[in-house]
Order: sequence, then structure tokens, then C-alpha cells
Amino acid sequence: MNYRPFIDGLRALAVLAVLLYHFDLGVPGGYVGVDIFFVISGYLITGIILKDLAHDRFHIVAFWERRIRRILPMLAVVVTVSLLLGWLLLFPKEYKKTGLATVMQSLMASNIYFSQAEDYFANDTDIRPLLHTWSLAVEEQFYLFFPLLLWGLRRWPRPRLTMVLGVISLLALGLSMYTLKAYPKPTFYWLPMRAWELGVGAVLATWVGQRYCPPRWLAELGGGLGLLGILYAVFAYTSETPFPGLTALLPCVGAGLIIWANEKHATWVGKLLSWRGLVGIGLISYSLYLWHWPIVAYVKYWFEPLALPVRLGLLLGCLGLATLTWKYVETPFRQRRWFASRPQIFGFAMVTVGVIFVAGMLVRHIPRIPSPFIPAAVEHYAAERGDNLLAVQGYQRTRTDLEQGKLCALGVGNPRQPVHLLVWGDSHALAVLPTLDAMCREYGVRGWAATQSGMAPLLGYGSRGRGGDDASQYHAAILNHVRQNRIPNVLLVGKWIGYDDGTARLQNSFAQTLAAGQAAGATVWIMEMVPRHGGDVPRGLARNEILGRAEANVGWPVPDFLAASQPQDEVIARLTAAGAKILDPKEYLLDAQQRCRVVRDGKALYFDTNHLTVTGTDLLRPMFVPIFTGATTPATTQVTPGS
Repeated sequence: MNYRPFIDGLRALAVLAVLLYHFDLGVPGGYVGVDIFFVISGYLITGIILKDLAHDRFHIVAFWERRIRRILPMLAVVVTVSLLLGWLLLFPKEYKKTGLATVMQSLMASNIYFSQAEDYFANDTDIRPLLHTWSLAVEEQFYLFFPLLLWGLRRWPRPRLTMVLGVISLLALGLSMYTLKAYPKPTFYWLPMRAWELGVGAVLATWVGQRYCPPRWLAELGGGLGLLGILYAVFAYTSETPFPGLTALLPCVGAGLIIWANEKHATWVGKLLSWRGLVGIGLISYSLYLWHWPIVAYVKYWFEPLALPVRLGLLLGCLGLATLTWKYVETPFRQRRWFASRPQIFGFAMVTVGVIFVAGMLVRHIPRIPSPFIPAAVEHYAAERGDNLLAVQGYQRTRTDLEQGKLCALGVGNPRQPVHLLVWGDSHALAVLPTLDAMCREYGVRGWAATQSGMAPLLGYGSRGRGGDDASQYHAAILNHVRQNRIPNVLLVGKWIGYDDGTARLQNSFAQTLAAGQAAGATVWIMEMVPRHGGDVPRGLARNEILGRAEANVGWPVPDFLAASQPQDEVIARLTAAGAKILDPKEYLLDAQQRCRVVRDGKALYFDTNHLTVTGTDLLRPMFVPIFTGATTPATTQVTPGS
């Protein structure tokens, strides 16, 4: 296909959106840049294949050769560097995960791996240095199957081919919309739910120039609307926007409109995107995309939060590094200066993929050589990152579990004994379960828990948990259990600061929930949010020990946290008049300097920025005692938290 500089400019727009999003530079919807890349790939790949088919010169082996030269060399460099840096900088658990991600990427399946393990918008994804390879896996899977489809339909008239690809794309879009709510992670990562975005470009490549050339004014309008749609998504979308699904139409159709409008004539948008600076960034966009995320991940791993000058400096560093590798890695392979013949490049590919696979397996299964950067004395903090239930299957509950009566059991296991307590909440509730379980055993009572990460335990709030459940049906099932089993105590625990949108919505939802719990016959206890911190606590403690700093500076000063949580605390405090029982954890989590405590007896009290470890939750035992008052006399034998 003839070179058109505006497409490189569109690539630059896409990659800059992604970079600005990941560097926290004021672009909350910048992740849609990946969707723009998909549209561009679908358009270019389809156009190239159709042109080769039209001249009877298409060969699938030649196609895959070009894809290998384009993708593999830079990917191999970045994966290798990421593994080496991981050995130096990551705790063992995260390093083993990086090894498994490496194995899956060598099999072109990292998107499937991350769909089983990671929510792209979760707080801890910044410690997954190869997370961004999910989009490469999607494209690699597309390259395997799509050329065969076009070859099989090579004798079909172009209008019919356009219609078939359009129908397939619409079906994929419908699948994405259908699965987004129930299966959000596969919808985000898997090719079948993303295929329609590549299909937008493919349909465009088969359709443009067939019969209709738009008038100049219409092309100018289309290009402007396309750019406006992309910019709106980039600046208006957030991590809370349901995505991809229907919302991904805006950036994808926007990219398609820009390509369509500039197919015959350069519009004002095309001229803007053809500016030399943007074209230059577009040329290095692949290297830039590959380098930026490992750099973000490793720097944040030890030095979060990052000041604005640091983030800007890292962005410039990524541009410089990408320019070097584009010149000395990408270009020589694409211009056949290295491994010029087809047997040579396929041999290179087999050896490289094999080495990456074996390296990932070794990292995954062989004990790591100690890192010179991480002393053995601080590696106990790594274990404390796993001192929680969030990653343990069987504790979180879905709506189906609740409707089938499968709640998480706490305390004594006698099914004939009445339930004394139901814990209802999100991941913060899950974090306190080990201590509440121990206290239920200690007092000889039975308890239940219904928790799902990301879902506010609030009626009328409309949040959706990480399990994809709709809040209204989920909460209705919980209240039904409270009512039918006459549970006398309901404890609400949540990350309240994450649910306030600056209006009366939070207050109204709390009031509804309190009234519903009381109507079901329960005393409603509300635990205020535990102090959160500006960076990962175990890593911060390890960093301070390595650098000889005081451990206290990891925790937030109390006035800072109080200022941040004041709106939520005031809403909760007003519920006392309506009969709510308020539990305040802050007084149990302060140190001698009146800072929010992060460590006790050398053990971290948090396993990330805002979730308590079992050690941290154990400090809240006195706060929970009123819930059990009158239940029974505590046993003389102390039960270990989490037992």
C-alpha cells in the first residue's frame, strides 16, 4: 500500500494517549489508544492482503514473515530486559508471575493469562511489567486466522466481502456488549470480543474506493467528527467507564472516520496528523508502546508516588529509548539487513521464541538467584503481600453463590446454631474476615460473610463487583438471607472513599441500606474506612530499610487522611441518629507520632496501599468486641487470627 503519513500521525495520537494515561498526565481515557491501534491494524493488514490477492501474489508464509520481522525482534528485546530487571527489582512472587507471563506471551496467549489474573484497571496492575503484551497477543491471534479467511473468500466480489466482514464485526460487537457485565475481564482481553475493532478497519479497507468518493465538505466533516470522537473518549472516559462494549465505538469509529475521510484527499485533520513531529512519533510508536509500560512498572514498584517532573522525565526517556531501538533493532530487521532470507528469519523466530519460553519457565519454577538489590533481610515483606484472602479462591461470593445459600462461613460450624453476624462488603471486608472469623470462634458464635471486590455494600449505588454481578440483585440476595435467618448483626465494611462522587448519592445509599437492614430485623454496624497510604506499604518498608530511612515516613500523617476521608466520615457519622452503630478503626492504627501505622513488630500492617494484612486486622479486635457483647463469655484459649 502507498505510504500515507497521516496514518503514522494517527498512530502517534494513539500511543501518546496510552502513555499519558499510564504516566498519570491528565488523560483518564487514554487507554482507548489501544483500540485505535486495532482499527489501524485491521485496515492496513486487510488492505495489504487484498492487494496481494488481487495481483495473485499472496502467500501466507510471506505474510507471516513480514509479521515476524515487524513484531518479534523488539518484543524479544523488551521481554529479555524485563526479565533481567525483574530479577534485580521484583520480589519473588511478582517475579514468578512475570515468568509465567513470559511463557504465555511466547505462546501468543498472554491476553488469556491476564484475563484469568488481572483487572486492567485494578490498583496493583502497575507491578505487572508485561501486562501491555495482551494487545500484542490479540493482534498475533488475528494474524494467524484472518489471512486464511480472506484467502478463502478471495473470489467473492468486494461488496459481498464487505458485507460478510461487517456481519462478523457486528456479531463480535454484540458478543462484547453481552459479556461485558458478566465477564468483564475476558471481554477486555480476548480476541472474540475485540475482533470487531479490527473489523472496523477491515471493513473500511474493503469498502473504500469501491463506488463512492465523498465530496470534499463531507470528508472534512467526517475527519473532524472522527478526531472529536477520539478526543472526547480520551479526556471524558475513566477507569470506571464500562469498557470495551458499546463505549469503544466512539474511538474506533472516530479512527475509522479519519481514515475514510483522508482516503482520497488530505483533509485538515489529515494535514494536522501529517505534521512531521507526529509522524516521527508514529514511526517509533511500536517501540514506544513496548518500552513505556515496563519502565512505568519498575519505577512505580519502588518509587511510587512519582512527582510530576519525574513522570515527565520518564516520558522523555521512553521517547529516546524508542528512537534508538527503532533505528537499531526494528529498522534493520524490516529492511532485511539482518537475517535477510526467509529460512534465516524463521530460524531466528524459532530459536528466540524457544529461548523466551525456557527463560520464563526457569523463572517460574527454579529458585531465584538472590538479587543484589533486594537484601534477604527485607524479603519477608514480600511474603506479607500475600498475607490476605483476596487471592484465595472460595472467599469471595457471587450472586449465584448467595442465591444457592453458599455464603462464606465464619466461626463455629454447627449449621443448627443461629447466625450471629453477617459481614457485607467489598475487598476491605474480605481483609478483616480472618480476625472476625477468629473472634466468632472465640465467642462461640456462627457468622457469614458476603464479599465481592469493587462492589459497594450500599443499596441504590449501582456499583458492579469484580465478579461482574449487578449490585441490586446481589444485595437483594443478602437482605433475603438476613430476613429469613433473622441475623441480629450486619457489619458493613467498604472502601468508602472510593465510592463518593461528591454528591448526596453516598448519603442516600447509606440511608437506604440502613433502613433495609433494620427492616430485616438487624442492628447495622458500619466500619469507617481504614487509613490508606500513598504507596504500596510492604515495598515502601523494604525500600526504606534498603535506603536506611525511618519506617514511619511510609504512613500518611493523620491530618492528611482525615482531610481526605472527611466527606465520607461526616456522612457515616450522621447515621448514628438513625440507629447505626459506628466503628472507627483510626484510633487503633496510629503510632506514637500520630501517623497512620504501617508496621508492628517488623511486620507490615497493609499488603498494598489500603488493605490490611491479618496482622493489621488483628489490631482492630477491641473495636469489634461490641458486636459480640452478650453473645457468650469469651473462651479462655486465645485463637490465632485466621485460624
